[in-house]
Amino acid sequence: MTTFLKRLCAFALAMPSLYTANALGQQPVTVSRIVGLEYPWFARIAVLQGNVELQATISREGAVKHVRVVSGPKPLSDAAAKSLSQWAFKGCSANECTASFVFSFVLNGTCNAGTNCPSSFQADLPDKVTVTATGINAIVN
Repeated sequence: MTTFLKRLCAFALAMPSLYTANALGQQPVTVSRIVGLEYPWFARIAVLQGNVELQATISREGAVKHVRVVSGPKPLSDAAAKSLSQWAFKGCSANECTASFVFSFVLNGTCNAGTNCPSSFQADLPDKVTVTATGINAIVN
């Protein structure tokens, strides 16, 4: 096993547990794979930011079966739901479990369209994600 794989496995095992609700009560579920996302381009131009609350239905095998948007602006909630639908979990011993997440989208400063305007993704497990970027000045002639 390579050093990278050893570190990745250690990271996954050290991830905090989510406590999910199901018909049998509370049980620990952990994140085993995270898929990041870029701050949506249109939302950056429109200076759209805020929180998106999501609820995921997780299968016994750890796959996300369904993501429900609880609240949040559509351009941001679409991106967050797409990312969360690709995550993987372990520890769901019922037929399915549910878990809630908050994705916070934050804009800091501005940059000009056509330049390198990076965004960053930070997971604060078990249930918080922050996506940060600079707003984009759209130049219209």
